[in-house]
Amino acid sequence: MENLNIALIGCGMIGREHIERIQNRIRGAQVVAVCDVFEEGAKKGAEIAGAGTKVYTDFNEAINDPDVNAVVVTTPGQFHKGPVLAAIKAGKPVFSEKPLANTAADGKEIVEAEMAGGKHLVQVGFMRR
Repeated sequence: MENLNIALIGCGMIGREHIERIQNRIRGAQVVAVCDVFEEGAKKGAEIAGAGTKVYTDFNEAINDPDVNAVVVTTPGQFHKGPVLAAIKAGKPVFSEKPLANTAADGKEIVEAEMAGGKHLVQVGFMRR
């Protein structure tokens, strides 16, 4: 089985926690690229992910990296739509932290984009409280 090579978009506190979990607790998965609009944030994420991790400040470049075959979105909620749609367009599975979108129209756009591609690609992480 091929490794799951992940681009993690958004290297704040939650993103760094995801990197640590993926790198140390999920067999067969690895973060190979990190992206944050703040280069320093992306570099901090890369330090956690380890040597060889690619650093990006443009999520389109990270998602379209040929070494990436899945995406995790941990940006602040109002910025989820862009990387989720980019992952769908690239045909790559994407896990997004909640919320998927900030408006019903944005949510519908994401669902319609996924449906147009004919594959289930989007998963949203919700805490059950």
